[in-house]
Amino acid sequence: MTNKEDVVKKLKDRNWFNQSSDEIKSALIDIPDQFVDFLDDLSDRPDKMGNLIIKKIVSISSGNHFILPMFEVLDETTGDTFEYEFIGRKRGKRHSVRGLVMIEIDGKLAYFVVRKTFRFAIADEIYESIGSIYPPEEEVQKQNYSYQGYLEQETAKIFRTKQIIFDRFYDLGSVYPDIGMSSHKVFLFAAIISVKDIEEISFNFQNKTFNDKNYKYSLELVQADELLNFLGKTNDAHLLAIFGRLQALNVIKL
Repeated sequence: MTNKEDVVKKLKDRNWFNQSSDEIKSALIDIPDQFVDFLDDLSDRPDKMGNLIIKKIVSISSGNHFILPMFEVLDETTGDTFEYEFIGRKRGKRHSVRGLVMIEIDGKLAYFVVRKTFRFAIADEIYESIGSIYPPEEEVQKQNYSYQGYLEQETAKIFRTKQIIFDRFYDLGSVYPDIGMSSHKVFLFAAIISVKDIEEISFNFQNKTFNDKNYKYSLELVQADELLNFLGKTNDAHLLAIFGRLQALNVIKL
């Protein structure tokens, strides 16, 4: 776990922190422990970014999961002073892992598994990637940590089955979903599971609705030959990024 005392020491080396009001300084130093990873990322923010000199934080507000710092910045090329803000997350910019599970039958790609859920922010239902999965930081830092193994365990929980083994696994790196709004990034993966019959994998979730983390969702199978039609309709940025990288790696062909 991030040491808050070390983070506060880094903060005090930043001019923008020292030039902020005592009220803002206290709010940051006394920030609840669940936001310490955000604070760690914030403390890495330099005093100058490109042509912008970061003067100070003028306000900061937070909810259960998000936090909004407002900065006063100076454009040294024009002399203009204005305010900049971004949405941070309590877990810091390393947000979660999201993935796509593909089902292969008799050596041929047959299905993709997607999640259908209602998302509060957009007030609508959406087909999205599998996740969000949060590998414990203390586990990730271990020399013998198995990233694939952990994702197999989490996927098995999502699929409501005892065990999942990935026949092929693809670490697809990370993406920034909205660089104009938030600093958080999401890590992506894809996996192929080989079965003889689709019910081997779908028996526990087909036509069922689950309720995890205060939202309901269902898992649905998309036939491989419907992929182009599906991609033309989905609005989930993570799924689109996953498919794009899989195509670049020549794992799938559109």
